[in-house]
Amino acid sequence: MTPRTMTLLGLLVCEATDVENSASVRRERVAKAHAELFNELRAEDHRVAKVFDAARAVLSASDFTDLLHAEECLRAALAACEPETPHEPV
Repeated sequence: MTPRTMTLLGLLVCEATDVENSASVRRERVAKAHAELFNELRAEDHRVAKVFDAARAVLSASDFTDLLHAEECLRAALAACEPETPHEPV
């Protein structure tokens, strides 16, 4: 999961347990955070699917030119899956 996804999960927990606001305000905030989380997960799923599609294209390349293009697409798809900020070693 991306750092943004983790932040949205945290927001969902905070909003769901907020006792200072009315139930309707909490529901509205949780619904918004849920929609953002869903969209982020859907986008992540789409990026991973592109990696698989590009890998299949590499494996099925019929000539060298096709292979070079497929490898270029695979590199781009993999780069799109990299985290936006580098993680520090634990």
